Amino acid sequence: MYKGEYIKPILPVTGYDKQSANINKINLIKMKEIDIYKRKAAFAELKQFCTMAKEHDYIEVTEWANGEGFDVNIESTTQANFQITYGQFAALKKLVKKLDK
Repeated sequence: MYKGEYIKPILPVTGYDKQSANINKINLIKMKEIDIYKRKAAFAELKQFCTMAKEHDYIEVTEWANGEGFDVNIESTTQANFQITYGQFAALKKLVKKLDK
C-alpha cells in the first residue's frame, strides 16, 4: 500500500461503520514516515544480584529515544515490565534509600 492510498472495505458498511471507514481513510492519508533510530540498552543476568533468581532470569533496561526515561523488562518467576522517567527513578531511589536507614 502506498502513502495516501485507500483500500475499500470488502463488505458494505453503514451507519457507524461508514464513519469508521472515513476516519481510517483520513488516518491513512495523514500517516507520516516511519522513523528508524538506535537506542541504548543494558542487560544483566539476575543471579549476580538476587539470591532468588534462577539460571535464565534477567533484567534489561532500554533508554527511550527522547532520552527522558527508560523501559524496564525483568524476566523471572515474577515478571515485570514498566516504563519510568528519570525524575520518577530519582524519587524511587530516594525512597528506597530512606527505607534502608
